[in-house]
Amino acid sequence: MLQEAAAEAGRSVSEEIEYRLERSFFDDRNERRYLGSDVGSEIIRLIRLAMAIEGVSGKEWSEDQRSAENVRVAANLIIAAIANLPVDLPAPEARVAGMQTAAALLAKSSVRSRLRSSFWSLVNDLRAT
Repeated sequence: MLQEAAAEAGRSVSEEIEYRLERSFFDDRNERRYLGSDVGSEIIRLIRLAMAIEGVSGKEWSEDQRSAENVRVAANLIIAAIANLPVDLPAPEARVAGMQTAAALLAKSSVRSRLRSSFWSLVNDLRAT
């Protein structure tokens, strides 16, 4: 099971163990420490609920374009509402830092093998900026 999970995620078994160990520390007792506040914890909880709602149909929300877009819009609105931001995303040039953060996190993610080549092209472009 561990070997299968590691292969699916594109990690060695030791990397998979390290990844799972790191994930195990992300629980309710440590959320405030990792997220910086109870507000961060609430944002994550609400986004998780949006994913769960979209997954009620039995389809994996991330594999259904409509459901995935609904989760993305919900996540944006949740963050915008709680942080008192406009709902619209900032101008493209103001998104670079956030996109670089997302790219770095996704590059180490268990789903990195599922990412399209167009995503990696974007990452390479971001690294050049």
